[in-house]
Amino acid sequence: AVPARALTPPRLDESRLAADVLRAGGGAETVRVVAMAAAEGGGERRIAVADAGFAADERTATAVFDLPSDLIGQVTRVALAERPSAGGAALADASIRRVRTAVVDPDSEAAVAPLTSARHYLTQALNPWADVLPLDLEAALDADAAAIFLADQGEFTDDVRERLTEWVEAGGLLVRFAGPRVAAAVGDGGLGFVQTSGSGDPLLPVALRRGGRVLGGALSWGAPKTLGPLAGDGPFGRLEPPDEVSVRTQVLAEPSPDLAGKVWATLDDGTPLVTSAERGEGRVVLFHVSADAEWSSLPLSGLFVEMLGRLVALAPGRIADRPSAGELAGTLWRPELMLGPAGAPRPASDMAETVTGEALAEGHAGPGTPPGLYARADGAERAAGAAETLALSLHRAGDTLEPLAPPPAAVLETLGGAEALALGPWLLALALLLIALDTIATLWISGRLGIGRRQAAAAGLVLAVAAAASAADAAEGEIAAATETTLGYVLTGDPQIDRVSEAAMRGLGAMLARRTAVEPGPTVGVDPETDALSLYPVLYWPLAERTVPPEDGLAALGRYLQNGGMLIVDTQDGASGLNGIPAPTMRQVARALNLPPLAPVDGDHVLTRSFYLLDRFPGRWRGGRVWIEAPPPEAEEREDEPDLPRFDRVDDNVSPVIVGSADWAAAWAIDEQGYPLFPVGRPGDQQRELAFRFGINAVMYALTGNYKSDQVHAPAVLERLGQ
Repeated sequence: AVPARALTPPRLDESRLAADVLRAGGGAETVRVVAMAAAEGGGERRIAVADAGFAADERTATAVFDLPSDLIGQVTRVALAERPSAGGAALADASIRRVRTAVVDPDSEAAVAPLTSARHYLTQALNPWADVLPLDLEAALDADAAAIFLADQGEFTDDVRERLTEWVEAGGLLVRFAGPRVAAAVGDGGLGFVQTSGSGDPLLPVALRRGGRVLGGALSWGAPKTLGPLAGDGPFGRLEPPDEVSVRTQVLAEPSPDLAGKVWATLDDGTPLVTSAERGEGRVVLFHVSADAEWSSLPLSGLFVEMLGRLVALAPGRIADRPSAGELAGTLWRPELMLGPAGAPRPASDMAETVTGEALAEGHAGPGTPPGLYARADGAERAAGAAETLALSLHRAGDTLEPLAPPPAAVLETLGGAEALALGPWLLALALLLIALDTIATLWISGRLGIGRRQAAAAGLVLAVAAAASAADAAEGEIAAATETTLGYVLTGDPQIDRVSEAAMRGLGAMLARRTAVEPGPTVGVDPETDALSLYPVLYWPLAERTVPPEDGLAALGRYLQNGGMLIVDTQDGASGLNGIPAPTMRQVARALNLPPLAPVDGDHVLTRSFYLLDRFPGRWRGGRVWIEAPPPEAEEREDEPDLPRFDRVDDNVSPVIVGSADWAAAWAIDEQGYPLFPVGRPGDQQRELAFRFGINAVMYALTGNYKSDQVHAPAVLERLGQ
């Protein structure tokens, strides 16, 4: 029996996208998980693959995707690559979005101890939640950041003030921290507003009182203060203030009728610690203490990290953690997307009924709340950072899958872990043997065989052996390889590399069948030491130091090249020359294969036009050189045909090798459903397409030779025709 598998919703784990795979039990295995994003024109596209490795009897494993932050924000769904189901897929909501956040500290350049600077404290606290950009203020405005954290900025130039105000009112999040500069600006009126008439400055949430507050000194107002309650309707409402945080200095808010509605955190005597106000489409937040440890111990606490995380959730494109049952009470939600039985998303019906927030409070699907994406459907006022959409899955973090218990009267029997044996080839051989013996016996009994019993027995034995050999050959795929064009790859012994090579040749074969007259058969992996290589016109060889075959295998590859085969040798490391593997290893390979002198491909070579016109040959990497058999030395000296390109003077011979390091396999590789396995290039560019075009050119070059060299004569022919 195959153990059940399930998937939890995607989450951010130390800036990386992760999802947990659950199973009911089993031995050691690797389960593949794919991340999907919306495709142009509708549908989905695969942008990443991750593996979750299970040890024997392990029930939970984590798949971590290696994706840049801009691609993480595009993920809409994660799913199991095999045996898809509604439980094996989960939709993503805005909780995985990472936002671009700028940290601006006027003292950072002059800081004597950078590890105690405000920028250091802010950067460390923001790293779990956002992509932090340490910039000056003008650069931060140019960088299109969603949030700016501003440490102790007193006065602004008129131009910067105007730009910053426009940025906030357009939807930006500005988080400011007090400090000596802010206190000095309040004292001399440099903040640019009337201190006693409310918050006239759009870059501050409240008016500030002249004269800061100093606690704990010789002339202090009292002992240092601790934290008081956090406003329940603000983003810090679910945080618990620790007792050890103390405040020694702060700037004070000017009392006003609307001050209470702008306070998100207070000290134990009720004075505001964090205030906030909306400005147009955006928001301004002020910490009344500094961002370093000079005025308080808040930046040294874990609460500071959690507070900044809640603030990042207010920035455009990100939501806070999943709402609590209390926050969901009294809300209404309407399904937007539903997960089908195979885990694929589909639009919800327009007639779908709304559900209450209480029904979604459990955090996973249940009766009346199928798995999918739900959007707010009420017009009630929402707290800052409140979620607009919620994704429900069949499973959530911390869940486990229990093995299905057999009925009480059932008897469970197993094979004791024995390996399965493929009996198909042997049964086919037995069937052919029985047919041969039956034919011989019929002819002998009817008297039409014309030979004696011994001769008949010998003939039957010969036919039986031939039938068995034929069946064995068919099982190995060599008959199919001999009757149709077959793309092969060299087995390296590394399971991961071999799986990618198989998927790569499958993808290249599918593209050849779609765009050319070549219709390759199923891809075959070959062992140079034991398999018949001459059946394959092209072999892809992912060459690395640890995967070089032994001497017998290299000798077999050398004979394959001498008999007219072609190797596409790929070191897969993006090196610009032949430095992908150590020089001694490369010399060993070249000597064993008896490689001819190589030269970089230029625009004259027929490989650049055997099917497509190309001037570069990228794979997963771009910019590296591609090497091919160099022309003979005498080709450089011929003057009877000066118009012929240099490479085309190699007559009609096909180079036995194409050597590069672009990792073409990663660009060609597709899964059984035809989705690419690896991200290649930037979103929207043509790098993968150019990689496929190179592969098609290489196969057509191997199959047709240099016939397209005659294209160089086209200008002369047209001239003679008067065109």
